[in-house]
Amino acid sequence: MASKSVIKSRVQEVLRLILAGAEFPEVRQHATQQGWELSDRQVRRYIEAAYRQFTKLTVRAVEQLLGRHIMQRRSLFARALKNGDLRTALAVLQDEAKLEGLYPPSKIAPTTPDGRQPYAPHCSIELQERLPRLVIAQSNHDDAEMRLLEQASPRKFYAAPDIAMPLQRLNVMALIYVNEQLEQAGQLLHAFAMTNWEGDPDGVWNAIAAAAAYRFRIGKLAWEEFTTEIGVPW
Repeated sequence: MASKSVIKSRVQEVLRLILAGAEFPEVRQHATQQGWELSDRQVRRYIEAAYRQFTKLTVRAVEQLLGRHIMQRRSLFARALKNGDLRTALAVLQDEAKLEGLYPPSKIAPTTPDGRQPYAPHCSIELQERLPRLVIAQSNHDDAEMRLLEQASPRKFYAAPDIAMPLQRLNVMALIYVNEQLEQAGQLLHAFAMTNWEGDPDGVWNAIAAAAAYRFRIGKLAWEEFTTEIGVPW
């Protein structure tokens, strides 16, 4: 069984082979020529280890293929500098920057895919504006507007638009508000019913009804003020 130092050295050799454009057959042949005495499965493990090394060496540890392309371009960049070929070096740097998405898109569609709305670049509309518009679009079943807002919303974790979580929170708050209002309405109706059935000589049921009605009204006014402030009509 090979030692850790030997395995590390072999991984580095496989790494150099892949940078030179080698695929599995070439790596398999090299391993045989070097007398490594490896099975095909073991060779593939070395290749996988080399790809993992790619991702460690790249600034952005992304997919193995992206790491491979970036490392190949850096190898070309080093060769160009060594040969004093600054034009090629600059071209390689530009190509790597495009590969990593460092440049803004050079072309933007003038309209949305359905042609009904102007195309909105990412982040051109603030979240505080997009959220009310999304709520209104959902209420009106405006699919085109909803697609437009999704296109204008930058992706966060799990490839979700940044508008998704605020909308979810707003929906939860709306459910809480409705639940509280139903509770107050239930107390009010219960107090009215008990007054009709038993009477209210000491005014207890009347006080309960008044308190429930007051809390219902205050809750309604507070919700209207909140939704008006964030620009969502209810």
